[in-house]
Amino acid sequence: MNFKMIIWIVILIALTGHASATFSLTDLSSSTLIIVGEENADFTSIQAAIDSANESTIIWVQDGVYYENILIDRSVVLIPAKGDQSNVVIYSDNSSGHIIHITAPDTIVTGFNLAGYKDSKPLSGIYLDNVDNCSISFNAISNTQDSIILQESHECNIMMNNLSSNILHGIVMTDSNNNIIKKNNIFDNRFGIYTQECDSNTIEKNNVTSNDGYGIALFESNSIVIEDNDVTKNEYGICFTSSLYNKIKENTISENSHIGLVFWETEDDIIENNTIKSNDEGIFFNEAYGSVVKNNKIIKNNKAINVESSSGNDIHSNTIKDSFPFQYLAWGAICLLLLSILYYMNKKGYLLKGLIGSFLIFTFLFSIMAIYLVLFSPSLPYYNVEVENINFDTGPSQNNESENVLIDMELNYVYKDSVSLIVPDNERSNYLPVKVQISSLILNPAGTVGDHKPLTEDTFVLDFSQPYLYSNELELKDDRIHHVRTEVCSKRYYDYPWPKHGEGMWEVIGSGAIEIDLK
Repeated sequence: MNFKMIIWIVILIALTGHASATFSLTDLSSSTLIIVGEENADFTSIQAAIDSANESTIIWVQDGVYYENILIDRSVVLIPAKGDQSNVVIYSDNSSGHIIHITAPDTIVTGFNLAGYKDSKPLSGIYLDNVDNCSISFNAISNTQDSIILQESHECNIMMNNLSSNILHGIVMTDSNNNIIKKNNIFDNRFGIYTQECDSNTIEKNNVTSNDGYGIALFESNSIVIEDNDVTKNEYGICFTSSLYNKIKENTISENSHIGLVFWETEDDIIENNTIKSNDEGIFFNEAYGSVVKNNKIIKNNKAINVESSSGNDIHSNTIKDSFPFQYLAWGAICLLLLSILYYMNKKGYLLKGLIGSFLIFTFLFSIMAIYLVLFSPSLPYYNVEVENINFDTGPSQNNESENVLIDMELNYVYKDSVSLIVPDNERSNYLPVKVQISSLILNPAGTVGDHKPLTEDTFVLDFSQPYLYSNELELKDDRIHHVRTEVCSKRYYDYPWPKHGEGMWEVIGSGAIEIDLK
């Protein structure tokens, strides 16, 4: 094998701590090497190389731009030829798929630049699907929905990746245990790191900054170690909901616009040696029990610790110093001004008092009118998405009982603020992941209402102010009148943490209907 390649993989294993049974150092020299690229290569497609590979094959990808969705279904090492992620780019224009989907254990993917192509938003950059002992490192992932997803995957290393400008998460873990999330840069996403029903993971030395919502959030996740992370300039810093026995130590949690640390329905957590500063609130407890908070620096927050409906928490040996809120100074200045006006008017004649009084009355009335206009301005539109121009065309019957009907319509994502859903007004919110459901309410021949039957369901991404032409083929019963309803749904992400529903739930943000008469 190429000596340079052996050295590069040895360095990779040393940095990530990944040495599986499949890829031991003693086996490197005997591994098969497949080269992908344009010059002196075995294949021009990464997927073709994987399809031809055996277990333990090393796939060496030359510099270039590759347009692929990749399925890794056998244990391989996938690495760039020069070890520089900027030179190997993998684009995907499939918004309903993953750029790299891993279903084989003991897989290494390192050093790639992964992104959705133009306006497409793939479901993820890398999806670890029920696998163990994989290593994902030194990748840059952007312009997807979620950068990296771990689903029922264990003992994996996610290290030294740059995850930015994705419309949902940097990293998502569900039902995944004993993983290490280390030294990743996660910024400018909607959310940072999210775990659900996970145990015994380690999240350490990550830089999680400038995400719209939370930096790190745990839901129904236990015995997680969160250590030495820099969590700054998010809405929330680190959130724990319905989670037990977690350790939070030596983190810097600062300049988050709402709360630094949130504990909601938690028990027996240890919070020590953290720096929690310049947040609106430092630590918030609600229905939290038995936690230890010690040796933390909780400084320059508008409120250091807020405890509601909680008991049995041991809070001691912390350095606590609140900032002096600007609003206190503002109220003090207003009070001094009013006292000065009263004193001044008491010393002046009736004419001057009348003039000043008239001015104050005018100012008061003007303020009332301004408040009225703000509170009673025109209401928001009800839906974010307009479903318009619904049409249908009947095709040949499949049998004597049903008929094929092609339905098409136009979906317009035209409102970011509506009664149904308010989304942040920024570049990422120009792309809205939706689920479109079509169902039929059948009128029986006797005129009675039949069953409400779901027909189809699709997921994709809508672009703000860009019409989306959607069509689908339905199979409807013959000799019936069908009231066909289309509902566009999006996942409402509640103001985290939301203890009962986890991260969110699907809600209708647009609808339309058409009557199809097949009598």
